[in-house]
Amino acid sequence: MTVVLVDQNVRRCAEVSDYMYILELGRNKAEGGRESFEDGGGLREMVASWMDYRID
Repeated sequence: MTVVLVDQNVRRCAEVSDYMYILELGRNKAEGGRESFEDGGGLREMVASWMDYRID
């Protein structure tokens, strides 16, 4: 069964997902199984960049 979960809480989504697509401004920024994002996997850097994102 496939379920589409949309949430801003990345940690919570990672806990319940087997496979994730991470979108940034409507485009696929990253995708992969949960294990590809464990131990960092760039996820922390992505979230940090979103927190500092500015729209001019």
